[in-house]
Amino acid sequence: MYILASHLYGPRGQVIPRPTPKKMYTYNQLATKFDAFSNVMVQMEEAFPFSNQTPLPVGKLLDDSSTPLANVFGFAGIHFFAIPSNPNVAALGVMIDDWLFKICNSQDINSVFCQLPLFEPPIDPALLLLLAKALEMAQEVRLLGSSLLATCEKGDAEALSVLWSKHDTNM
Repeated sequence: MYILASHLYGPRGQVIPRPTPKKMYTYNQLATKFDAFSNVMVQMEEAFPFSNQTPLPVGKLLDDSSTPLANVFGFAGIHFFAIPSNPNVAALGVMIDDWLFKICNSQDINSVFCQLPLFEPPIDPALLLLLAKALEMAQEVRLLGSSLLATCEKGDAEALSVLWSKHDTNM
């Protein structure tokens, strides 16, 4: 379940260093650059080394079917109004990673190492006999309950007294 949560969360966001102070724009300057969704594309050529391509995972680099992407730094466009990072979502990713680490390293919720046995303990044969007796008694109680219900429905007092005597002898 935690592995599925980790896959759903995806890779963690990259921390990008703050660029040098950028030029501020007014609405009138940005009005001519709006696209259909009211986003403005700006060039990030000189702000910091920026790549709009995601790197391939290490396992994919050796795969013949994948073609490596040419990473061109500094010549990419991004939206001027970016989505801010959410600390709650970042904390969720940290928590998922912590849980997976604890599971992989045999730790409990408090990060205390707990040695788990490699095999289950041997089965006690006396408990198997006790289980068989308990199942037998449960079946007997079911039968007695159904016969009690049948006699109560008929309203036969004599059959009820005979049933009580049978219960006493069976128990």
